[in-house]
Order: sequence, then C-alpha cells, then structure tokens
Amino acid sequence: MSPADMRTTSQKINYPTAHSVFYHRNPANAVRWNPNCNAIRQWLVLLWQVATMRKTIFSLLCVFLAGCGGPEQGPEEALRAWVDAAEAYAEDKDRGGLLDMIDENYADGRGYDHTQIGNLLRIYFLRQKSVGLVTNINDISVMGGTAALVNVTVVMAGTNADTFGVRADAYNFELELENLDDEWKLIGARWGAVGKEMH
Repeated sequence: MSPADMRTTSQKINYPTAHSVFYHRNPANAVRWNPNCNAIRQWLVLLWQVATMRKTIFSLLCVFLAGCGGPEQGPEEALRAWVDAAEAYAEDKDRGGLLDMIDENYADGRGYDHTQIGNLLRIYFLRQKSVGLVTNINDISVMGGTAALVNVTVVMAGTNADTFGVRADAYNFELELENLDDEWKLIGARWGAVGKEMH
C-alpha cells in the first residue's frame, strides 16, 4: 500500500464517538443521551424535590422527638451531663452560664460565696485568651437522689491557674451538689492541686 493509499484509508476511518457507542449498545437510551431532553430535566427536578422533602421530614421528626423528650435521666447521668455543661461554659468563658449552675446560697471552706466565686471566674477569664480543659470524672456518689458528691480532675491546658490560689496545671475538685426543683446546683466545693490536699 502506497503512502497516498494509506492517507486515503485513514481519512475514511470513522472513529466511534461516545454518542455512537452508547446508542449502539442501547438504542432506547438515545433520547436520554440528549442533554437538552426535557425528560432529564424533569427527573432532576423530581430527585431534588424528593431530597428536599426527605430533609424537611427529617428536621420535623427531630423537632418532634426533642419536644417529646427521651427517657428520664438517672441521677448519675444527669450529674455527668452537668459536668459536661460546666466544662463547655468554662471553655466558652461563659461566666453567666456557670453562675446559673451555682446555687445562690453557695458556701465553701475557703469562705467564698456565690458572689465571690463569680468574681474569681471574672478574674480568671480576663487573664486567659482562651481556656482549654480536659475533665475526668473520678467518682460520683448520690445520696437519696437529691444530694451528690462529684470528684473530678481538671487539666487546664496552657492556662495560668494562680487565680485559685495555687500554681498547677491540674486540679482535683470535690463538688457538692443538690437537686433543687429537678435541677442540680452546686452548693459547695473543695479543690487543690493534684497530689495536694483539697480545701
């Protein structure tokens, strides 16, 4: 075959296109292959409507379940949730949120009351650009379902803790709580650096 014949032959080759292959394998799909086909647009709209409806139903179901409430928490679960909430408030430097968790008649062995604890928190948060805590619950003792002692260790990562009267990165806290009107409130506390006596 001469070069001229080869050029003529190559010009006659019809390379398959995506459209021709798709149509050859399934001619019935030729209509759907057209990107301008109304059927495609209708299916896309239908899928979008179904997805939107499912999302809406799911959201309404979550609201309904939240309104109905789940199983009633036992004292220990409620106290663990209380500690988690206190940690979140502290990391957000939400002094008001923490004070709402402390009973107005709070008193401890150091002579602090509700107002003075609030002042300690104010000073502490002002000194910190950010607060990072790691809290571990060591023990929970519930007495009669209305009183509890919670022993926790709190690691104050990257913070200056001298507001509490000692310099340390980790503290032990013994929290005294009382269930007042179905809400746990802090009524007293002792704390100290890990390995040292709590006051």
